[in-house]
Formats: sequence, structure tokens, C-alpha cells
Amino acid sequence: MEIAPLAALAAAALLLVVLLLDFVALGPFRRRWFRRRQNLAGRVAVITGAAGGLGPRSWPGRPGPDGPPAGTSREALHYVDAGAGYLNSSLETFLSSFPRARHFTYHLLEPSPHAVATYARELARLRVPAQQVEFAQAAVWDADNLTLSSDGLGVLDASLAPSLRSLGSTRLQAMSKALLKLKPHFGGCGIDSACVPWHAPTIDFARWLKLRFKPSDYVVLKLDIDGSEWRVLPHLEAANVTSLLDEVYVEWHTDDMGITQTYGGLLGLPAVFGHTVADKRPIRARFAKAGVQLRTWP
Repeated sequence: MEIAPLAALAAAALLLVVLLLDFVALGPFRRRWFRRRQNLAGRVAVITGAAGGLGPRSWPGRPGPDGPPAGTSREALHYVDAGAGYLNSSLETFLSSFPRARHFTYHLLEPSPHAVATYARELARLRVPAQQVEFAQAAVWDADNLTLSSDGLGVLDASLAPSLRSLGSTRLQAMSKALLKLKPHFGGCGIDSACVPWHAPTIDFARWLKLRFKPSDYVVLKLDIDGSEWRVLPHLEAANVTSLLDEVYVEWHTDDMGITQTYGGLLGLPAVFGHTVADKRPIRARFAKAGVQLRTWP
């Protein structure tokens, strides 16, 4: 057999392997990237909407938000965005979908300094007054003053506890780094565009809530904390702060959904989050018993 056909066959095989690894390792990043772009369509509606927000809408397969009772004062309305990320995929969704969204005070918690650095510009774009916003570079957890670290590639340090395993295994780290080096056009380094390591302090989320809110407030909580929900939600129960929450939306991270379930065993990948979809049920049941429905963040 001639050398040229062999070289072509080897190149095709290498391309197939790279594409497969790209799909498996970078799938979570790509889904978040596409979500951000899909939310761009809502910008015009947000900026041109009435001052009271655009009202409830039906989210695919799920009921829309309840919204605060009639007569609730503006001072009592609070939106807590834990894992706020970049605001065109979090606060912007809230503004475009929640009743009286423009009347709330917004509390934004995000560990990535690269995301937090965009907040002043994004809040101005969304026409959100500065006096309605509190934000901090911090990681939601069950204790204060620990440190969450990232190597700049969107890979989180899993040393805090087994519950915080988001892209924490050596194999997934190595795979992500190798592929990101091959694809500099992907948009920087994972979800962190600056490609540099960073650190963020943790906060005891239950204590943080108690210091700010009282039962008469109307508090909407959104959690997108990359696997830490498995530790933070039970902590909120144990600390008896569920009475402070009126609506809770969670982006759940499990090992038996999407590409992890389909390709994880085939490629010998380890579990990332250490939880399955079934693990949500007892947590949801306990919160429901306390009068709080845990809904899925759109």
C-alpha cells in the first residue's frame, strides 16, 4: 500500500478521535455558550419592556414563575442569583420572564472575576440602576473563608469537598486542556476568557441569607453552582432558612444526563458530580414539605 493512502487514513482516524473527544469534553462549555447566544434574542424585549417586567411566561415543559403577591412593596422584592455567571445568561433571563422583575433588588454572587468584571457594563446595557444591585466575587458554600480556585481553563479545584467535583478529575482536566490548546478559536479558555488562574472566597450561604432577608420579604433564588447544590441545599435545610425563600430555581448537575451517561462508560470517564437524577427527589420532597418548590432553572 502506498504511503499517501496510509497517511490519509491516519489523518482521518485522528480527526475522528479529536471530534469525539471535543464533543465529550467540551459539551458542557458549548451548551453554556449556545445558551448565552440564544438569550441574545431576548435583549430587545428586555430593553423595550414595561417597567414592571414582561410578566409570566410558560417555560418549555414547566410552569412559569408564580411572582410576588399583589401589593408586595418594592423594598420586599429580592432576586438572589447564586452562580450569576455572565449576565446575558442569568439576570437577563430573569428580567425577561419574571413578573415585576424590574422592581426587585438583585443580589449577584459569582466566583469568576472575569464574569464579575463585566457586570458594570452589562448592568448599564440592561438598564438596571446601580442602587438596585449588590454583587460580589464569591462562591456559595456551607462555610465562610475557604478558597475556590480555577486554573483559568474553567477547571475547578475539587479540594473543598467531594460534592464539588465540577470537571475535577485528572483525566477530564487533561482532556479539556489538550483540546482547548488545539482550539484557541473556541472563545478563550472554557468559561473563563482571560486564561489565567483565579481564586474566590466561599461564603456560608445560609448565614448570608439570614443577614439580609426576613420572612416578610419575597425572595427568589436561582442556583447554578456547578454541582455545589448537592451540599448547599441540605445546608439551607439544616440551618432552617427555607422560610426565607419563596421561589427556588436550580440547575441540577448529575452524572446520568446527556453525554456523561451516553459516553462516560465507553471512554472510561469517571463520575464528575457524584450524583444522579434520582438524588434530586428526596431533596425536592423535603423542601416541598417546608413549603418551597424546587423548580428547574430554564
